[in-house]
Amino acid sequence: MDEKVLFKSFLTFFDDAEFPLILSYNVEEHESFSDDPLPDGLTQLFIAEEEGETDDFVEYVPVAQFRINKNYLACIVWKAAVGSYEFLLIVYDNEGNIQETDSVAGTHYNIQPMTYKIAEFSSPTNAVVVEGNIEKNESGASSEPPRKYILNIKDTGEINYSLVGNL
Repeated sequence: MDEKVLFKSFLTFFDDAEFPLILSYNVEEHESFSDDPLPDGLTQLFIAEEEGETDDFVEYVPVAQFRINKNYLACIVWKAAVGSYEFLLIVYDNEGNIQETDSVAGTHYNIQPMTYKIAEFSSPTNAVVVEGNIEKNESGASSEPPRKYILNIKDTGEINYSLVGNL
């Protein structure tokens, strides 16, 4: 089957994003997106992962899609793996070719200190991302203050971050 047709099929799994779009994960609250994972064949074609980053227990769940401009669109995919939950921002051209992928929010339990990221998209091309550690040191204070970034998606589909500073 034509890959462009498959890409259109892939996009049918995603709802249109509503802004502001807040991406965070709390195991105690039910998420507002589907619980049905994307079909394996489509994830192999349209979700790029580095070698060794996936295993048999990884699931990808569609969250939202939005148009960046006439040449690019983006999908947010929730990736559930052993020890981590994250939201992937994947930028595609109109043919379904991946331009860029990045983890923009989530929680990683499998590393020390445990880390979290929260993203709030105010528009399809701009978000504020806060990243920090969950672990506290013996004095009760965080080892490092959370960091705040501005995420910008350029007209070319490139994802850029600018460090704003510590919170």
